[in-house]
Amino acid sequence: MIKFIKSRLNHTLLILGSFRGNARACIMTEPIWGIPYNLYIAYASLYMRALGLSARQIGTVAAVGLACEMIFALTGGVITDRLGRKRTALIFDLIGWSIPTLIWAFAGGYEYFLIAAVVNSIFRIVSISWTCLLVEDTLPRRRIHAYSWVFVASTLAGFFAPLAGLLVERAGLVPAVRGLYLFAFVAMTGMFILRNQLVRETDIGRQKMSQAKAARLREVVAEYRALFGLLKRGPSVVSAFVVVMLGQIQLYYNRYFLSILLKEGLKFPLGLVSLTPALASVAKMIVFIFVMPTLSRLKPSKAIMYGFAISAAGVAIVAASPEGGILIALLGVILEATGYAIITPFAESMLANAMVDEYRAKTVSLFATITNAISSPFGYLGGVLTAVSPRYPFWLVFGTLVVRFLLVGGTRFQKEKRSESRSA
Repeated sequence: MIKFIKSRLNHTLLILGSFRGNARACIMTEPIWGIPYNLYIAYASLYMRALGLSARQIGTVAAVGLACEMIFALTGGVITDRLGRKRTALIFDLIGWSIPTLIWAFAGGYEYFLIAAVVNSIFRIVSISWTCLLVEDTLPRRRIHAYSWVFVASTLAGFFAPLAGLLVERAGLVPAVRGLYLFAFVAMTGMFILRNQLVRETDIGRQKMSQAKAARLREVVAEYRALFGLLKRGPSVVSAFVVVMLGQIQLYYNRYFLSILLKEGLKFPLGLVSLTPALASVAKMIVFIFVMPTLSRLKPSKAIMYGFAISAAGVAIVAASPEGGILIALLGVILEATGYAIITPFAESMLANAMVDEYRAKTVSLFATITNAISSPFGYLGGVLTAVSPRYPFWLVFGTLVVRFLLVGGTRFQKEKRSESRSA
């Protein structure tokens, strides 16, 4: 058993050591952003509640944020191509994260959170430029490892989440969370500057910058129109897109409504709410070190289906947990995180490999726009459902997991059927 653990750890560190350039810089700096994020996110919605926001208002904040993300996603590809991946990431991270953390830190009510949601949605531009920095100079076969390591880097940050619980218990919810937001401002701003020093503009990025200077609006619109053809090229592209899109609903519901369910629906002690990100992080690390090397030998669609099944079981357990059933709910959190850890690297790398490098920025932009256009109403719906019962949003998440399982399974069946007919 000890030999097995050592071999897995050595294999994991060998993969990390093999990364160079932008991929390594993005991976190594991720925890500097992830630690402060994980410290405040467990209490973000409870902080809103403490400042007087209703469940519907929290849902509105989420919906406004998603709707604005759609707008910035649409323009993000053009901005990334014009300014370059490196410059875009620095400018819009400073706007999209540093400024909102200050607004959250000094928030006094509903209007503050609405303004912060609008400004924070600018980060969607960076999600495009950062993706390009991560993958454009990385070989397609290694992108699954790059996404896995980014996932691990952000997961490691989750181990620090219980510190937020200790701070909340000692200082009180509102003062503690205000302090965490101020810490996030300092740490995140420092990280953005450091990462900018470590990364270089990609070859594709330099090429697109020179082309963008001479490009006319009509040509840009024509490129976007041509990109819609990607969704018609095959079920695998559509499947990967829908999987990622519905996954965003799961991500946002965990962000905005899970702590409300734990505290108000299941009666968790306030200090224990921050334990859930840490347990989720442990589950994700175990998956990455001990499970992913085996799953990487499977076809991505099969591995993703395993992830959906496990995550759906976890969400159902959390939603159905009895009041005061802390251990049962924590088991559900662990299972949901385990499934999510399996799904995310495979789904993201499938979508990344389906794109053409030359048009990556605009393709990511287009997909993000469609994703946010479809998912933004779910933010408000989550608030409406939470007002009725904090459990209801997670039964909706369970439904999306079932849909994704059936979609990927159906796509896989169609591929196998086509390959059989060709061989016949």
